[in-house]
Amino acid sequence: MTNTLCVNVERQERRVYYLHRYKARRFPEKYLTVIDDGMDQKTTNIPRLRRKTKATCNLTNVGTHLVGGIFHSGQSSTGKDIFGSFDYYQWPHDPNLTATVLLKMLMEWCKCYKLPPVFNLQLDNCVKENKNQYMMWLLALLVELLVFDKVCFMLMPN
Repeated sequence: MTNTLCVNVERQERRVYYLHRYKARRFPEKYLTVIDDGMDQKTTNIPRLRRKTKATCNLTNVGTHLVGGIFHSGQSSTGKDIFGSFDYYQWPHDPNLTATVLLKMLMEWCKCYKLPPVFNLQLDNCVKENKNQYMMWLLALLVELLVFDKVCFMLMPN
């Protein structure tokens, strides 16, 4: 019973995201949809070796963390643009990093395109970095400063 409920909730959340993505591509003068997520497992560590040999098994890996965003909009020729930011664990992974990267990605977007009045943002359901009062305050501030008329905040399942 619980698994069925979780699958249905995830399916519904994906449908909502796909609807927002469609609206952003179809009506770019009104909507911008962004999905933002981080990747900090061993998949981004460097060097990434196919095989470990005796000579390479003691190499030190450089830990890297990637936060990326896919910006869906009909303003882009492909319907989406991808932005990312790497860090080498020199900053804490907290709401400040998430907010800083989001604002930097928005500034990069503004170099080529106009910001529409409605901003749809989808983040994963991580309490530590995304689902907290600081992200809510940032999104409220974007509306207060008239950067956007409306911000829709969606959480995707883990």
